[in-house]
Amino acid sequence: MYLLLGLIGLPVLSGSGGLAPFVGPTVGYLLSFPIAAFLIGWLSERHRSFPALVAYNVVIGLGLVYVLGSLGLQAVFGMTFIDALKVNIPFILGDSIKAVLAAAIAYKVATNPQMRRTLAS
Repeated sequence: MYLLLGLIGLPVLSGSGGLAPFVGPTVGYLLSFPIAAFLIGWLSERHRSFPALVAYNVVIGLGLVYVLGSLGLQAVFGMTFIDALKVNIPFILGDSIKAVLAAAIAYKVATNPQMRRTLAS
């Protein structure tokens, strides 16, 4: 939904919207979001332990976003993949903290039957 809102022109993609973010340096990051979300969700349905959820969010989620985002940077700017990957370094700590918090929330929802019923209705 986030990407569709941006695509139709709402300024939800770093303050801009429309087609430009999807053909610029952020294209790899934007395209990686639904792929990472699907993989994390699919794996989380099968293994709901807190360590597994953290691993899915950090390793698969952030790893996939950083790799595909770096490929987008490489394609748009013509930089090496390693240089493009280095662009992510300032974001690793904050993104990791958010990924662990998301895993904690997912774990709480997955292990609390009342929360699951509330969300399902």
